[in-house]
Amino acid sequence: MYKGKKFSIVTPMGIYNLVTELAKKESRTVSQMATLLIKDGLLSRGLEIPEDE
Repeated sequence: MYKGKKFSIVTPMGIYNLVTELAKKESRTVSQMATLLIKDGLLSRGLEIPEDE
């Protein structure tokens, strides 16, 4: 089963703490929350996200 492509980022602690807090509130992993936030950011810039194959 394809789970996606893994990558890592370095981010300021403030952003990390906010993402972690949101993840806990929504019962998600930090990775799931980061992916959701990235997706929201891409969509807000008018980009279309292709479906996984």
